[in-house]
Amino acid sequence: MSSLPVLFEAGETLKSLIHQFTDPYAFLRELVQNSLDAGSSRVEVRIEHHPPDGEGEKGMAIFSVEDTGEGMNQEILDTQLTRLFSSSKEGDLTKIGKFGIGFVSVFALDPACVVVDTGRDGESWRVVFHPDHHFERIRLDLPVDGTSVRVYKPATAEEFQKMRQRGQETVTYWCKHCDADILYDGVRINQPFELPAPRSLNWSVPGTEIVLAPSSEASPFFGFYNRGLTLSEGHQEFLPGIQFKLKSRYLEHTLTRDQVLHDENYEKAMALLRAAVDGPLRDKLFEEAGVSAPDELMGALVPRLPGLSRAWEAKPIFPALHAPPLSVQELRSAARGLEEFLWDDTPSPASQELALRAGPILEWEGPERAPGRGSLIAALVGRSRLVRVSTTWILPRLISDISEAGEALLEGVGHRLKQAGALCRRVVAARFQERPARPREPFFLLQEDPGTLFRVQARVTRLELTRTPGTLVLNLDHLLLRRHFDLAERNPDLAAWLLARLLMLEDDWGPIGEIRLVEAALADR
Repeated sequence: MSSLPVLFEAGETLKSLIHQFTDPYAFLRELVQNSLDAGSSRVEVRIEHHPPDGEGEKGMAIFSVEDTGEGMNQEILDTQLTRLFSSSKEGDLTKIGKFGIGFVSVFALDPACVVVDTGRDGESWRVVFHPDHHFERIRLDLPVDGTSVRVYKPATAEEFQKMRQRGQETVTYWCKHCDADILYDGVRINQPFELPAPRSLNWSVPGTEIVLAPSSEASPFFGFYNRGLTLSEGHQEFLPGIQFKLKSRYLEHTLTRDQVLHDENYEKAMALLRAAVDGPLRDKLFEEAGVSAPDELMGALVPRLPGLSRAWEAKPIFPALHAPPLSVQELRSAARGLEEFLWDDTPSPASQELALRAGPILEWEGPERAPGRGSLIAALVGRSRLVRVSTTWILPRLISDISEAGEALLEGVGHRLKQAGALCRRVVAARFQERPARPREPFFLLQEDPGTLFRVQARVTRLELTRTPGTLVLNLDHLLLRRHFDLAERNPDLAAWLLARLLMLEDDWGPIGEIRLVEAALADR
């Protein structure tokens, strides 16, 4: 064998390039990348620890990266490995790197030495790099297939375990989607190129593979890769409502490796991503929306509406109460010119009556539980306000078969209210909804025609009870009313007086109403 001492070129430039690698373990990513560029279908990364020779000394941790690629001959060693900014990768879209400086990253770990064994064209070489970046090129007699790089770093046993963990995390993060098999200490770290999302779509064209899915996050996940090697991952909205992984030959990293290079080729890759979103993904989303209509899926459809084909506009995807599902086209048409568009989560007598009078009523869980669907509905109904039926409309179902004590209570309440000055003709009981009453629902209505559809105002005003004649309709499902009816079974007079007092207080009569009730009670005596 023979050796030739040479000084690694570049001086201060080399130091500045070494410092660009803020993570000293980034050299593993760079070495794997070089192996992929060399055409290797398998890359093995190992780390081992040699114990110290003497007491009080550190042992030696050795990282090794071995591949089965095309290797290097003397010309490549002299013109590329040991010379900065000289690379055969320029303009070659089958390569990931561009600047020819990835190997410099091995010095960010501050190693004791770095050894490269490689062979090509019948030549086999060992290059030994020293801490001062001086290197020796040694011809080997035995043949070498591919390339192996060993990085030596003094370390205690405890430091070695931390280095091993950091190395595994680095290789897994940057190389998990590589096309080649990547092994770390003998364990394959490759992961499927997919998203952990229930409605993901894989789409590919020559040189580019995309996996994407709807997302309800303000900053969805994104990932950029070249042949599976991670270039950048994070959370940012590139396309509204879409998370994605984009693996493309068009993508490259910047000189500092901290982001994807934005150039003409990057725009080509992003154009393919947009084509996948506005084509097959949109079709998939609208197709599934017609079956299950999950909330996060519906939210992702909002930015997909422009350019929607007539076939998809006619597909029924919005469930409706008391009617078949509505399509995008039907929802737009139904909302045109309306000040209010009605919705509710469950059917009721009021919704059934309104569906006959006012048109379609959307079946929706509401903005708190299903904001994605709400954003899509809002985009389609335009200026129409979305109004919930159950909090705005009531269709009382009058009840005639109540107990004698209940009848006495209704009669007693009406009598006391009339004595106090209210203009109610009579008092009747009804059920307001086909379900238990909610706390904020009204427990009485004043209706001219009892049992008809009624729009609930903020509250029943004093003007209505004192100046508007009508029938007082009590909500028998309301907790307040049920307790008064229970009391009436034992003491109907007391229950009637208390309920009349409650109604007058609710109607803002104040102390004057209570005085009138007391006076009326004394007059009856």
